[in-house]
Amino acid sequence: MINRSRPIYSNHGGTKNEVRHTTSPTDAGSHSVEKDGRGLTTTTVESAGIECPFDAQLHAFSVQEFQRKSEIAELESWGGPLNQNLRWARQAKEHVRAQLTYGSNALPDAKLSQEDAKARYATMHNEFIARVKDSIKRGSMSAQFVLSDPSRPVVFLKTREMARLMSNMLKEYGFGVCSYQSAATYCYLIDRVPPGTRVELCQFVGSDHEVVAIGLQPNADLQDISTWGPNTVICDTWADLEYPLSQLAEMRRPENDVKRHVGSASQHYLAGHLCAYGELYGLPM
Repeated sequence: MINRSRPIYSNHGGTKNEVRHTTSPTDAGSHSVEKDGRGLTTTTVESAGIECPFDAQLHAFSVQEFQRKSEIAELESWGGPLNQNLRWARQAKEHVRAQLTYGSNALPDAKLSQEDAKARYATMHNEFIARVKDSIKRGSMSAQFVLSDPSRPVVFLKTREMARLMSNMLKEYGFGVCSYQSAATYCYLIDRVPPGTRVELCQFVGSDHEVVAIGLQPNADLQDISTWGPNTVICDTWADLEYPLSQLAEMRRPENDVKRHVGSASQHYLAGHLCAYGELYGLPM
């Protein structure tokens, strides 16, 4: 697994998890070392009454480049595209699940009573809808309304914008149903996978379960999983699973059903037609 918090060790006598920089012995005057909120070190040199701040931005870039090269080298050891997509899925899933301080509505992850879980989700989702409306009003989110049902309009948002907001909500509340967990997983992956690796937020139409697909072919039809390709992986963070798309039929067997702690379902949680949202996400308001 890629460790993005990998420490960079100093060869100037610093301790682990510390990045230190020293000035040249020829520099006149004194220097001070401080750390900013991100843990990066800034060195200021005072010479002849002139302050010369260390270029922290350049330093941050060099650290990121070092980490990226290390990650690329690690990726090359992962094997073929399918194995790489499986490992990306596992990494994203574990990252998101680590934020579920109060669990989810999946029975295996229940950490709250049914009443408390319902209340937390209701508060969380109402706040999410309020933030969406506010963002649309302020113009920071683009939206298209569809009034197929006047009592409950559907707003179509850019998938990435919606997912960012849902990911933030999950982190704030420490709780998430499948849609919030999948949104957070999606955001984690699009920020990290190598260029050319296609990531899509998906829904099982019929059961309303959401997952993320990784590694679709460039010409894949988002409504037809038979075109997604042999290297596509399903990341089901809510169910704590990742598997090749080719195993979907196996995952739909009755013994692989995942029950809900809150809410009931009369069918398998993976029932229905699997498709990807694409660039727009429909949200009932």
